[in-house]
Amino acid sequence: MAFWVKHTALFVAILFVLQSYVRSEISRSIDQRKASYSKSSVVNNTDDTSRVLETVYTSRKMDCSRACTEKADCERYLYCSHDSSCKLYQDGGDCVRSGDTTGCSCYTQTIRCEDSDCTCPSGQYGEGCEATISGCITPASPYSDEHVIPEFDQSVRLWRNGTNLTYSCSPSYYPTVDWTCKANGTWQEPVCKALRKCTELNQCNPVYSEGKYVFKYPGTDHDMIVQCFTTSGWTYVPLSPYTTFSYYSTNYSASCHPKQYTCGYRYFTVIPLLITSTNVYPWGDPFFSMTDCDGPSLYRAGKNCDPECEIPEPGIFQIDLRGTGLKHKPFTLVYGQAVFSDNEQLVTASCDDCIKVCRPVAFTVLLLPAYGTDIDYTNTTRPVCLSRS
Repeated sequence: MAFWVKHTALFVAILFVLQSYVRSEISRSIDQRKASYSKSSVVNNTDDTSRVLETVYTSRKMDCSRACTEKADCERYLYCSHDSSCKLYQDGGDCVRSGDTTGCSCYTQTIRCEDSDCTCPSGQYGEGCEATISGCITPASPYSDEHVIPEFDQSVRLWRNGTNLTYSCSPSYYPTVDWTCKANGTWQEPVCKALRKCTELNQCNPVYSEGKYVFKYPGTDHDMIVQCFTTSGWTYVPLSPYTTFSYYSTNYSASCHPKQYTCGYRYFTVIPLLITSTNVYPWGDPFFSMTDCDGPSLYRAGKNCDPECEIPEPGIFQIDLRGTGLKHKPFTLVYGQAVFSDNEQLVTASCDDCIKVCRPVAFTVLLLPAYGTDIDYTNTTRPVCLSRS
């Protein structure tokens, strides 16, 4: 009897320890099921830009993990055993601590399940526990798109499913899709698209106003200079003053003008562009032009047909694309002759007939990248587009 009385206290103590251990294991299992953590580094530095949620004190690292799991905004914790401090952070990555880092450990949250998912076995989620919990390893350069500029914290090693990484693009390119960590642990790759239309400026950065911009010829990395106006959604190619014109031969006498035109010259300052996925075409007549009087349309000319005027010179037109990064694909005229020079950037056409008007055969004028020529970047802007996340 004395034996049992003597050892009862010992048995009670052992039972208490076992119960505490079981409760700890159950608690630890629940914590692991609610959130998973991967170990990060502890960096000794005085400069810490992390967003701290709060600091609590506990004698066990497991309690620090639980505190982070139970706080909705917590994604990382730093536990130091020598002072029992537990610091909770709103962002992931390595932990920064100034001074003694002995006994300190850093953990970044890789997955947190919702309440409905917590009934599943550890490592699974979904209504039928059919999916496996996973994260995405931080993508490293070179990226699939060479124009991608990462703007996320590259010190983070693992990202939770559904995370969108922040990125921007090289000048003259804009981001088009989210850089997303998918459920299978792979990334939805980022894509930078080349700017090639004025309407895409709003997708790039709405604060840009009218002016000359450096865009890309469709399907290439070749620069072309375009003009964008706030009063028009069209994209234009700007021209050097007084180099692009169309002309009816005339002596400026009202009785000697073909079809009752009042004058003969028209100078064009821009050409409207029709831009497809692969090509650029001149399209229609620009409403921005300098004229001393009425004259023929762009890419057209004509000769005065009144025999009493005795005007020998033909009607002519000239289109000058020098400095724009574009050139003409040689085309033929319905009537007349076109001469291409300066790497096909300059075309001059003449019409010496009194009946037929000089103009290209329909839909044959195509503008191509002018490789090996000078591009005039004066007063131009390379758009730096907004980031995407």
